[in-house]
Amino acid sequence: MDLDALLERIPEEACDRLGFERALLWTAYGDALHIRAGHTRKDPGRLSGLMSCMEEQPTRLDAETLVSEAARTRRPVLSSGQPLATGRDAPLGTAGQTRFAATPLVGRDRLIGVLAADHGEYGRSVTEEDLVALSTFASMAGLAVMNVRLVLEAGRAEAFRQADALKSDFLAMVSHDLRTPLTLIKTSADLLSEDLSEGLLPVQKRLIDNISRSSLRLSSFVEEILEVAQLEEGRVELHTEISDLGYVVEDAARSLELLVDGKRQVLHLQLPDVACLAEVDRHRMQQVITNLVTNACKYTPEGGKLWVRVRPEWGAIVVEVEDNGPGIPPDQLEYVFQKFYRLPGSDQRAKGTGLGLTIARSLVELHGGVLGVHSVPGEGTKFWFTLRRVLGTDDVVERGEARIAELG
Repeated sequence: MDLDALLERIPEEACDRLGFERALLWTAYGDALHIRAGHTRKDPGRLSGLMSCMEEQPTRLDAETLVSEAARTRRPVLSSGQPLATGRDAPLGTAGQTRFAATPLVGRDRLIGVLAADHGEYGRSVTEEDLVALSTFASMAGLAVMNVRLVLEAGRAEAFRQADALKSDFLAMVSHDLRTPLTLIKTSADLLSEDLSEGLLPVQKRLIDNISRSSLRLSSFVEEILEVAQLEEGRVELHTEISDLGYVVEDAARSLELLVDGKRQVLHLQLPDVACLAEVDRHRMQQVITNLVTNACKYTPEGGKLWVRVRPEWGAIVVEVEDNGPGIPPDQLEYVFQKFYRLPGSDQRAKGTGLGLTIARSLVELHGGVLGVHSVPGEGTKFWFTLRRVLGTDDVVERGEARIAELG
């Protein structure tokens, strides 16, 4: 189960079991083959020098070499005059009368590397029978490597899972312990502000207000941490009913009017003129919309535009929240739903816990839907999710596009 030891052992076993004088193993990484291990029954010093030369320059898969051909074709090959590999900016040829055999190591359709062997520079040439034996050996070696890799990956995945579970348990515990003192702090600040409002100096009033606002913000953060922990543990229950998703989205979007107006933004609400029935938990679905619109509002500059759309498709309902903000770099898109993730360089532009999108995705998936994102840097970002539509009605409802908040 030691991958390094296994790779070192493969060339040695090829010599001992198949009678080769020397064998070399390359591992594939990216678009090149990297020398990994070697063994010889004679002159180890010469083999060490050869490997050192190849370590300085990996052999590209598109090179005209024996090991490159074996890797590209995924077939065993015998040398026919081409160099074995490359090293120190020059191809490494086959000296004397030697003839190398090279065969790929493949596991589960993945190229692991290439194994090459010969009978020495002045020994007999490698035969077709030798090539078949080497290829068979390489097949078993490739399977062994993949088995070890799978075990190691499973072990790492389990370790990551346990570490993530411990982190979630710790955060939930700390958050739970913080709820009571935070409530007391905010209540005390509010009482001071009310009971002593006439006798407080302006600076004292500002300090009490700061305490109240900060404790409220921290309480909201604590609640989000607890909610993420509950979602991960599967302790969130939905109370679903058949609802018109258009009305659910409209209620959530209109509740954010002050938030949007505070940044002098325009929010366009585009709803279909037919009922979009879905089985949803209204409160949780409004929470999803709130999180997505709040996220778009925070990352869109003042005076920007937001769009919230609902449209029916055959058997499904699509909800979109789009903005014309700065967008998200392509290499960051895969991280936006991770806990506590913040877009690099966004600290000064937007404040938040980094949990809103994580919660939104978990709630959509809990409803059996899918939440995705598309962004073009400099043009904006669109979050979208789909839910299963309950068919059986095409009732026309009175609604259409609305502008919830306008510039100025």
